Amino acid sequence: QGVAAFRAEHMYEHLFPAQVEIAAAMSYLFLAPGGHYRVAVPEGYHPDPLYRDHVEAGNRHQHKQMWTVDNMPPIWIKAGFDVQMMENFDKHGQFYKHDVGDAEADREKWSKVYRVADLEKIADKSY
Repeated sequence: QGVAAFRAEHMYEHLFPAQVEIAAAMSYLFLAPGGHYRVAVPEGYHPDPLYRDHVEAGNRHQHKQMWTVDNMPPIWIKAGFDVQMMENFDKHGQFYKHDVGDAEADREKWSKVYRVADLEKIADKSY
């Protein structure tokens, strides 16, 4: 059966590439056929040097890797995913917004972010 959807926002920049490879492979194993995984990370090719300085690897946020359109998708493709970028910059700082269907509806569907503590509270409820 599997999980219909996964979401990871501003998580994978805190892991080393080898750890992301493991996470991608494990996620693919548990994803239901037709399911999807939405990933959002700080943009490594963002043209603003102040932005890049704020999110760079080794900074005060303990980021381990700067992810880009060139180094993130290959990990997920190797794990078996069909990767569709929603938005990204290329290495020249050019911004791209890709047509992936109804992205706004997708964002609305994913609007609630649960923290681990929230999930524990939900799991403790009797229905």
